Amino acid sequence: MKPRAELQYLRQQKLRDPALVLSLSLPLIPSLSPKKESDLAIFEQLIVAGCDLGEFEVVKQCLGLLKEQFGAIVKTVLPAEPGKEPKVKVEGSSRVGILEGKFLEAQGDYSGATELYNLLLTQNPANVLASKRLCAIQKAIGTPAEAVKSLLSYLDSNPTDVAGWWELAELYLSQGHWQGAATAFEEVVLFDPLSHEVHTKLGECYYGMAASSKDGVCKDFSGEGMMAMARRHFAEALNLKRGNLRALMGLRMASRETALRPANVNDKKDVALVDGSVADIEVAQKLHEFACEEIERVTKGKYGKLGLGLKEIGRTEGEEILAAMASKGE
Repeated sequence: MKPRAELQYLRQQKLRDPALVLSLSLPLIPSLSPKKESDLAIFEQLIVAGCDLGEFEVVKQCLGLLKEQFGAIVKTVLPAEPGKEPKVKVEGSSRVGILEGKFLEAQGDYSGATELYNLLLTQNPANVLASKRLCAIQKAIGTPAEAVKSLLSYLDSNPTDVAGWWELAELYLSQGHWQGAATAFEEVVLFDPLSHEVHTKLGECYYGMAASSKDGVCKDFSGEGMMAMARRHFAEALNLKRGNLRALMGLRMASRETALRPANVNDKKDVALVDGSVADIEVAQKLHEFACEEIERVTKGKYGKLGLGLKEIGRTEGEEILAAMASKGE
């Protein structure tokens, strides 16, 4: 396959292999013309690959050629009218500006990159790439709270960006904010309801909220109601992909929590989710048995001592649940 065709294949398949991109594109630089869209795409690939590998001289060379053709980002402060703030005019190619911002990020100049992206947003408030890069910078410098604010502002204007909602959920999880993460993953599941990964994540979020309610962290939620939601999502994840070990472990833990709770508990807040009846506890017992059997099947002969350990834990928990069920029936 010829270098140009191989580079095009990497772009189309969204494959990121910086070493391969450099080896393929460096010999092509003398013949590349920024005026051609296909060549401009190669320049972009080369700049991103150079930033990944720290080949800054190559990046400078490519950015110089692009600036000569399209112009750099330039800020001009216009004369202010009486009683008004001076207006700022930004000119230049936003496409080149994004590449230059990535170059600044690669060098660790986050303040310079932030200033450049803000100029691009002044030029065009709907510049999606600039907004995303600002969120990435805030995450990189260790300010997840600020990254969340920026991402929420971005998603307010771009509510169909599934990757953005997923990133928001991960940011919330990094801060232990189960409720925020669950809300973000609920948005993701609207776009991809058949993803077992999303349902597993949602199950974990609701399980975390249920555990937090015990400690008084999530006081506005019923622990049992959240545990029921956790079981539902773990079960849906297993319905979409049987043998999902992470979902099986979640279902086992969530079912155990319900099976061991006192009978005849009725939380009015979550009456639509859980009625607190003995029948509901029996369902949780059956789900626990199912999860333990599936875990044993999936780990049998594959995980060695870990598989044996999980089997023993399931057996112990099963005996604990049966004893609790017997005491409730007395």
